[in-house]
Amino acid sequence: MEVTAPPGDTEIEKFIEVIDGKGVWPREKLLSEIKQRWIWLPPHEVYVPDPAQVQTEFNFPGNWQIEETYQPPEGSFDRAGEYRKYLKSAALSVGCTLPETEVSAQPVTINITAAPEKK
Repeated sequence: MEVTAPPGDTEIEKFIEVIDGKGVWPREKLLSEIKQRWIWLPPHEVYVPDPAQVQTEFNFPGNWQIEETYQPPEGSFDRAGEYRKYLKSAALSVGCTLPETEVSAQPVTINITAAPEKK
């Protein structure tokens, strides 16, 4: 998730939360993981997870923009894409395919106002 401060502020903060699964090796263990824990969808179907609660601070008033993004699985520091090829091959062997592209939700803008001063 990315949270961007209002335009025109001297400081722009970005909070990026990443949820990563760890790589599963050897292949037999990965195949079991795919069969038991992956979310299987028919073609053109959508999976909507339960809402997540994200904790972040809105440090100053203004319009803040929030956007959620999903990126298909890939291996860290895997420039040649070998881990993705490994995942793709394992998934195909049990009858499913990996998502190919990043997906983003429609950005949402929220307006934060300053709290009234206490007297």
